[in-house]
Amino acid sequence: PSVKLKPREIQVIPDVEAETQLQYGDNEEETVKPRTLTWTDGHGTLSPDLADEIWAKLCEIRPKRSKFRGETEEEVRPRAYQIRLGGYKGVVSVDYRLKGRLIQVRPSMDKFDAPHSLGIEISEAFNRPSPMYLNRPLIMLLDTLGVKDSAFVKLQDEAIQTAQAALSHPDSSATLMETYELGTAFGLPNLLRQLQHHHLQDLHSRDPFFRRLLSFSLYHVKRELKYHARIPGKLLHSSLGRIAWLTQALVVPKSWTVVGVADVHDVLEDGQIFDGDVYYLIENPELHPTKYEIPAAYEPAERHTLDRDSTIKDVADFVIEYMTHDTLGLIGVNHLRLADQRPEGVLDKDCLRYAKLYSDAVDYPKTGKPVKIDHMPKPTDIPDWYCPESADPNNGDYYESYRALGVLFRAVQLGDPEPGPTEQPINQEEYIREVLEEKVFDILNNNAVPPVDSNIFHQLFARFSYDLKYQCATHSLAQSGNSRLNEEEVVIGSILGKTTAANESRKRRNLMERLGKQSKDLVKQIKRDILGDSSLLSSEEQLARAWVCLDVAWEMARANKFGKNSFSLVALTSVLDVLQVIEDAERENSY
Repeated sequence: PSVKLKPREIQVIPDVEAETQLQYGDNEEETVKPRTLTWTDGHGTLSPDLADEIWAKLCEIRPKRSKFRGETEEEVRPRAYQIRLGGYKGVVSVDYRLKGRLIQVRPSMDKFDAPHSLGIEISEAFNRPSPMYLNRPLIMLLDTLGVKDSAFVKLQDEAIQTAQAALSHPDSSATLMETYELGTAFGLPNLLRQLQHHHLQDLHSRDPFFRRLLSFSLYHVKRELKYHARIPGKLLHSSLGRIAWLTQALVVPKSWTVVGVADVHDVLEDGQIFDGDVYYLIENPELHPTKYEIPAAYEPAERHTLDRDSTIKDVADFVIEYMTHDTLGLIGVNHLRLADQRPEGVLDKDCLRYAKLYSDAVDYPKTGKPVKIDHMPKPTDIPDWYCPESADPNNGDYYESYRALGVLFRAVQLGDPEPGPTEQPINQEEYIREVLEEKVFDILNNNAVPPVDSNIFHQLFARFSYDLKYQCATHSLAQSGNSRLNEEEVVIGSILGKTTAANESRKRRNLMERLGKQSKDLVKQIKRDILGDSSLLSSEEQLARAWVCLDVAWEMARANKFGKNSFSLVALTSVLDVLQVIEDAERENSY
């Protein structure tokens, strides 16, 4: 919990509800029925004072929390949070009419009883715009609604050009990695930015290991574009709201286009959105549909109920049943492939039926009702954009798709992930010693820091190398015992092995997610052991430990030990982090 409240500081206010008429069904069979909609579903409010107190507490817990700054260079503090408060869950936004310490929750946020739990748990703080990415379902939807292929190709070309240009400068490379969530476990984006500050920028362009990291990152970006159409774009943002995957489009005020809105009545007349999920805001006029359809409205799926109290055995049985009968992914794939083949695209009647099934499948964990698709038409031919990475799309097993997804797929040439020869390569140890050693030793000597025993860091490297080998062996896409990730893949958090079946992409995503979590935990523990207890050691003593650890990393590099490169990254990051702390303290003392 970031902030603990008193009972009087929590108010329960009513939801805003209204009855309306909704159109259900497709063009062949339409019905209009009344339905009560909760416009404030999952949304509460809080006072400005409490919002600022929460942010101050979060920054205190995480001193290095990134703070987004707007054009005025003033810190942008969150005006909305995704929270848990006792049994309440949802999004709260600032209501400037509220005074003091106050939060208002609604019945729609109440999930279970926990009256004595008064701490606000923050799931997410919204203090910056989030990047948005186009993807296959959204592109197919916009394609059907009249957006030209050239608009998507332009964005994809810009993404590739930006990624290639980013390799020429440390700060641009850091931004690229943040955009595609690469290297975050090892703090690589932050390290790249620190190189410039500490006059170590030549590592970025002339160190062979850094060059491989950057080349692998570019390959990852191009692969995401080619096989997933995951295209970042200018004037594309994600924000609070509600989105469903397979529905139609809607225009809201202020020139925003919201694509895939599940329920038109969640968008109020003044453009406010009260739900806590994510929706897409597209200002780019080239991506605005030229045709519009009434947003889909579906009857709530029937719930599976018991005539008795549920038990933990019921829960266990449902988990197994859900794993066996979950058809969400298959419905999505069939919908896309049918839309690619049918002249009307996603507006084809079979695609609209799949959209309804998809809506029901999304609710399967809530309703307990599995969705059966045995009676549905199945796509037969396979478009080229759906071929696995190891296959040749021109081998006769796939047809050339004329839709935007096919055009985008064929426009990307992956190339070789391995970089070309490094021009004027440098020796990392010699280069860093030349730039930093005198500065570090001056700090240590001026503060009479005692010498540090290097044996603890030899032991630390042995543990790190063992854990790294385990990660390389257990996260490979192939199942053979000889197939292992290389060190660079672990550092950037991407698996470069090619899929042999289209459905292996999900397997790779799961492996990458697990790899990222394990790497983050490993690096966090290693850095903690490098720097020691900050409550007992001065910054200068921590610097001595980090420098000796870096010296051990270079010793391992000379001996060509496995893990030498990534261990030196962790050690170097530790050195630069402590140097930054010392510089900040000196700057504050000089005022």
